[in-house]
Amino acid sequence: MILDEDMHLITHSSQDAELDRAQLSIILTRRGTAGAINAIRALRVDRATGPVRLPPERDVPAHMALALRHSGTTFGYVTFQDLDPAALDDEILAVLERASYEIGKLLALRRDDRRVAARRERQLLGMLVSSASEDRAAAASAILNERLLPHAGDYAVAVVRGIGPNVPGTDRAALSDAVRSAARLSPIASLSGVIGDVGVIVLAHEPDQPLMERFEAAPQLAAVRIGVGEPCNRLEGAVRSYRQAELACRVVQRDSGYGRAARWRDLGWNGLLVQLPLDEITISELPPAVAELLTAPDRDHLIEAIECYLDTRGNAMETARRLRIHRSTLYYRLDQVRAATGSDLASSASLRELDLGLRVARLAGWLSGLDARPVDEPQTRSRRS
Repeated sequence: MILDEDMHLITHSSQDAELDRAQLSIILTRRGTAGAINAIRALRVDRATGPVRLPPERDVPAHMALALRHSGTTFGYVTFQDLDPAALDDEILAVLERASYEIGKLLALRRDDRRVAARRERQLLGMLVSSASEDRAAAASAILNERLLPHAGDYAVAVVRGIGPNVPGTDRAALSDAVRSAARLSPIASLSGVIGDVGVIVLAHEPDQPLMERFEAAPQLAAVRIGVGEPCNRLEGAVRSYRQAELACRVVQRDSGYGRAARWRDLGWNGLLVQLPLDEITISELPPAVAELLTAPDRDHLIEAIECYLDTRGNAMETARRLRIHRSTLYYRLDQVRAATGSDLASSASLRELDLGLRVARLAGWLSGLDARPVDEPQTRSRRS
């Protein structure tokens, strides 16, 4: 099997014998197994002058790995069945050396081609989501003519960013890896890249719930947040989906109740509120009841209780179950909310005021240390709409 420097499978020989677990995993996932990657790095195969034996792991037999170089740079690895060291005579080693040189040269050319293609794709992505209509039209035409995306009835955009607006940003290499991982979860070919500090994925299909669940479950996406815009029927109109995806991603970064990913359609009021100048709003500009709640001595428990109470539309039994507290404890906390805010929790107007005010507070980052969702609720659940 031949892997590139990022441990992605390039090709493999025909497999006549029964595949072991590692070989099967590599062929199915198109990527080296964690065990193989760790062994290759730990044994410094990239610096070795000949084949290196990768030790067996659980039910996976030992393999040999050889670095593929060109001009002193490692561009990938070839792995093959374990051989007795005595079988590696000078003739076989000479054949392996010549083959590794030729394959390394091909991989170097391949990487250069991929870099040129990646620059072209980033250029077209940037044009596709630009503010200039002529650039968007030209990019859409080029993407389809160059077969970077298929002709489809729906196109939608996903935006990928680091875990939060106030958290040190994900470095570009890690963001690029996350974008590629997210793009591979799409059942149909997609176009992806990093523009500035934003990952962009153009999907040639409507983003359905199963895709969102795959985003949510993928361990390689744990350090990023994803927003997805609404589909459009013409590729040159994808800029609207992109803008929606940016806003959705901003909401997901600021409100942990959405998990890792959310679609624009699932944001409800938050899709509108996130467009406010949140960085300019002060607590004193919120409704007085919300400002009092934010400065209450036991604010975390009180906010948790009233947000969950609003989520369940005033169902005390369900609120207590989600919070894993006794109903008498919930009633006590709701009484504290009444006392702190002066709000009548039987009034729909008061509940609406608290709801919208707390949404703004969370999107503005004032509740960043407070989880927006009880721990037993599924991550894919949308917040109150």
